[in-house]
Amino acid sequence: MADRTSLSPRAALIVGLLFASCGATLVGIAPAPTPGTPAWVAFSVEALFVLAGAALINGYAIGRVDANGDFSADTPYATQVIQYLLGLAIVGVMASVSGWIAFGRGPRQFSTTLALPFFATRTIGGSLAGRIAFGAGTVMLAAMFAGLGWSGARRLWRMRQARPGEPLV
Repeated sequence: MADRTSLSPRAALIVGLLFASCGATLVGIAPAPTPGTPAWVAFSVEALFVLAGAALINGYAIGRVDANGDFSADTPYATQVIQYLLGLAIVGVMASVSGWIAFGRGPRQFSTTLALPFFATRTIGGSLAGRIAFGAGTVMLAAMFAGLGWSGARRLWRMRQARPGEPLV
């Protein structure tokens, strides 16, 4: 029986192109950001889809991922570096957007929705609670960015030392 837990290269290419095209399409059809929202925030959200699509294609269609989700030993070094950079870019963009929501200038309005069987409620709260929540998320994403950056760089360095004759591309 075939292992159905990982994407085939063809499926990864299709799903990756779908993600990337969704991000690219948003550039043309997304509504204008609310007044006071910088254009880079909207562009960053759209870019997340493109980066996610590129990561899927690089990891599963180009790279050789084993059953655990790790690259196999024969995956080219350049493919692994690209995947590392794509992952860092995704986390970095998420942190920057979350940081702008938490710490950027201008008013914010947040709502909370709770939906249970036979009960639903929605409240609109002040900006302080929302900014605190997004601020905490930004701190966690920044820590994740630093941790992934450090551990990934160390891993790539050790890998490069173990395979000194392999070309970078």
